[in-house]
Amino acid sequence: MTTLTVATTADKPDVTTREMDALEKRVDTFLKSYVDAGLALRDIKEKRGYLLRGFETFEQYAADRFGWEWRQAQRMIAGANVALLCEAAVGEKPRVEAVARELSAITADEKKATGLLKKVQAGLKKLGKTIATATANEVKRIVETLLPMSNGNGNGHTAKAGSTAPALKLPDWVHDTCPHCGATPQSYQRVLDGWGCGSCQQPVLVGVMAVTFMVCSYCDAPVAADADFCPKCGEAL
Repeated sequence: MTTLTVATTADKPDVTTREMDALEKRVDTFLKSYVDAGLALRDIKEKRGYLLRGFETFEQYAADRFGWEWRQAQRMIAGANVALLCEAAVGEKPRVEAVARELSAITADEKKATGLLKKVQAGLKKLGKTIATATANEVKRIVETLLPMSNGNGNGHTAKAGSTAPALKLPDWVHDTCPHCGATPQSYQRVLDGWGCGSCQQPVLVGVMAVTFMVCSYCDAPVAADADFCPKCGEAL
């Protein structure tokens, strides 16, 4: 059974119920136009239309109303934004959201986006395609050649295509090697004052360490909260 969380915030939505009905109708027909659906979702989020439906957050609303995780809703919004950038830069937009998702790798910096999108269009024309007709894989191959020019993280460093950033780093003292026998136990045994190594039965410290991280919106990999780009896919965050 679905439970609705009633909004208790003093904030009031910036849309009327009639406008909210129209926005939801646009999302319901997103298969016809992912751009229109993404822009509608963006309005619902930014204008806090979800408050009219009894939700405190956009994430709760998207999950209950459309059955989406927040990442999927964010991708829809991002895809619409990319499509608008493409239309302004080359006069047309991707036909499907999957192509827009590939182009998002070079549109994070809107100042550079126009020039990079024109390069993608020129490359596709050599294949007899355009941003509007190319497949996601065709676009991806060209985008990958441009990534070293576009993924600057603001600190003078560049994430090259195929390169990786340092993964989440834990303190040196956090590991799974027994300090007594040097083995990596496959199990731990409960002893009087705590836990013992499954290999030598000597007491060891077993616990859980809280690590703050976020999730990459492109590949869903865990990323350190202070990272500038994803360690898995190299996308600028």
